[in-house]
Amino acid sequence: MDNEAILEIAEKNAWMTDVDRLVNLYWALSQVLVFEVEGDIVELGCHAGGTSVFLQMIIDHFDPLRQLHVYDSFQGLPEPGPPWPDPDSPPARTAGSSCRRRSRRRPP
Repeated sequence: MDNEAILEIAEKNAWMTDVDRLVNLYWALSQVLVFEVEGDIVELGCHAGGTSVFLQMIIDHFDPLRQLHVYDSFQGLPEPGPPWPDPDSPPARTAGSSCRRRSRRRPP
């Protein structure tokens, strides 16, 4: 994969991404593939699919047997709901919530 491919995808997909983001995606995904992190690759929110094509190019270069799964609602994002957790509700108890935190003093 060469720099021309990154520049071409950034140009064709300018409303959704830029060269810096594509370079970051390239680095992150290539590291996952080179270091053989297990599992498939998932993209959530593919819009027109320009970044999906780019991700598949990286996969084809480093690990052609790896699968890319692409998901989109094709309906946009839902309206924001109330803040979570509700600021007026009491804090939730968790398994460790009854433990007190001790401060540690650093040796001089």
